[in-house]
Amino acid sequence: MILLAVLSVCLVSLGYAMMGGLDRFLDSGGFDEERRERAAVALVFVNEQRRAQVEHALAQRSEWLRYISEPSPPGEPGCAMVLAASENDLDNILLCARMRKAHPVYAVALCNNPQYLFVYRDYGIEHVARSMDEALEQFERCLKERFECND
Repeated sequence: MILLAVLSVCLVSLGYAMMGGLDRFLDSGGFDEERRERAAVALVFVNEQRRAQVEHALAQRSEWLRYISEPSPPGEPGCAMVLAASENDLDNILLCARMRKAHPVYAVALCNNPQYLFVYRDYGIEHVARSMDEALEQFERCLKERFECND
């Protein structure tokens, strides 16, 4: 009787683990290669004034980017990176923290006010830039390294 109970618990645990893996596989596009290729690998959060600068700097990588205008992350399972470069430090921190909580991402955030630098660090955002040019440089370097976007 005890052996049957232990065996049942093991089978249920194994089934749960297998279904979790299957769910992650299907969320990332499954066997549909077109869907996996279409998924944005990077979210870019900037205001309209800075968007043109980002589009110009990352023009060769535009098919990998998805622009958002609010600091709430969309349910984008294929997203591996985020660039938070708005003029509002709180929005930048909020987006990076939410994205990191949802799933591991490489986050580059622009710190507009140096007094808030410790807040970025407290939220676990390792890549904090002090200028827009520095943020774009870090972000593009990571795109090249992680996704082999070599020209």
